[in-house]
Amino acid sequence: MDPGAHSPVDKHAVTECWLASTGTARMTLGDEELTLTPGDIIAIAPHVPHQVFNESDDDFVFFSVWWDANKEQAVEAGEG
Repeated sequence: MDPGAHSPVDKHAVTECWLASTGTARMTLGDEELTLTPGDIIAIAPHVPHQVFNESDDDFVFFSVWWDANKEQAVEAGEG
């Protein structure tokens, strides 16, 4: 994410996990406000609104992994 950029507010039906790699950013997660720094890992529950702001002069790099918990449970139950 470029310096000065921000993401749109996001909210979805899947579980998501972010890993901050380089730079720093401010994140709103539901009613919380967090500062993300390299090595931070954030778990985002389904339906929780979240947004990230890069208010620094450096790029903010993060990785996002998400999965559908309902599909995972179906596969574990032999239904998927």
